[in-house]
Amino acid sequence: MDDNGDGIAGGIYVHDSADDVRFKNTIIAGNEDLTASPFEIYYPDCRGDLISDGFNLVGRVTVLCNISGDLSGNQIGIGSAINPGLGGLIHGSYDAYYHPLVWFSPAVNRGNPAGCKDYDNVTITDDQPGETRHWGRCDVGAVESHINRKDLYVPVVLR
Repeated sequence: MDDNGDGIAGGIYVHDSADDVRFKNTIIAGNEDLTASPFEIYYPDCRGDLISDGFNLVGRVTVLCNISGDLSGNQIGIGSAINPGLGGLIHGSYDAYYHPLVWFSPAVNRGNPAGCKDYDNVTITDDQPGETRHWGRCDVGAVESHINRKDLYVPVVLR
């Protein structure tokens, strides 16, 4: 937050470039910057230097939000925002509140194809509400969808 309590950046604000903020298989989207003045720059999802370790969804990146590192599998809204496809806030097991992924979410089946692994390279078997993650390609974010979405390729017939 800044001195007047309005906040700077809605999702993540990295104050000092000496801070090493890394993220992988993460959703940072749909946030609001509470900046009050029309003369200030709007940072809805991030401000500062972030280091990607791949397979993230960042809804909207504006000036002074720099993402470096492993950009493979990233979905980043530059200019226009990416809708993360999150449902309404619900109460789950372990007394956790979360936003489930909806059918059209670009996060479904877009996580690392090698599986959901933590920074010790251990497979994460449960999601935030305590449900089992799918084996194989996981979803982006802390909550695993129970949607079994498949890509469909339809032949094109021209006359």
